[in-house]
Amino acid sequence: MKLIENKNNQAVTTSLQVAETFGKKHKIVLKSIEDLLANGVAQNYATPKNKMFAKGTYKHPQNHQEYPMYYMNKDGFTLLAFGFTGKKANEFKLEYIQAFNKMESYINKHNETQLPETPEDKLVLTMEVTNRTVKRVESIEKDVNDLKNNVLLDTGSYAVIGRLVSKRVYEYLDDRRYPRNKNNVSLLFSDINHGIKRIAGVSTRSQIKNKDFEKVMQYIYAWEPATATKMELINKKVEA
Repeated sequence: MKLIENKNNQAVTTSLQVAETFGKKHKIVLKSIEDLLANGVAQNYATPKNKMFAKGTYKHPQNHQEYPMYYMNKDGFTLLAFGFTGKKANEFKLEYIQAFNKMESYINKHNETQLPETPEDKLVLTMEVTNRTVKRVESIEKDVNDLKNNVLLDTGSYAVIGRLVSKRVYEYLDDRRYPRNKNNVSLLFSDINHGIKRIAGVSTRSQIKNKDFEKVMQYIYAWEPATATKMELINKKVEA
C-alpha cells in the first residue's frame, strides 16, 4: 500500500494507510478524525478546493464486507498527525510530507513539464513547498492549540476523576478508622473538590478543561485534607 495516492488530481492518503504506518488500530484513527470533524477545526480551515477529509469505504479482504474509511489531503494529515508523538512517529511524518510533496509536484507538472532536473530548480521547488508547508502547519497548530485550551473534559475523563475522588475519600476514612457516615464523607468531598477547582481554576468540576486533566489527576493522587478539615474529623470522632 502506497503512502500517498493520486485521487481526482489531488495527493491524498487514507486512514487505513495512516493506521498501518503508525501502528495504530484503524478504529482509533477513525475516532481521531471524527473528533476533529465534530469539533469543527477541519471544517473551519477547509475551503471548497481544500477539503481535509472525505469519507469513503473499503472492502475487507477476509469477509469482503464494506467498512468506513477516510481520505485526507496533506493539511488533513498534518492536523491528524499532531497527536502522534515520539521519535519514530516524527520520522513517519517526514516521510509522509516528502511523499505528499512529490505527488503534488507530479500532479501539478506531469501534463505540462517534467519534474525539475537541475539541482538549482529542485532547490527552488523544495523551498517553495517548504514555505507553504510551514505556513499551513503554523496556522493549523494555532487552531489546534486554541481548541485544546478550551475543550472541556469528555464524559469518560470526567467519570475517571469522579471515581478517583471517591476512592481517595474512602481510603482516607478507612486508613484512619473514621466511620463512613454522611458528615465525614461530605466533609472530605468538600475538601478535595475545593482543591480540584482551585487547581483547575474553575468554579465547578464540570468546567474542567481537557488540558488540565493530568494536573487534576496528580492533585487527587497527592491529596491530603486541609488541617482545618482534619481537626473537624478528629473533633467529630471525639464527640462520638
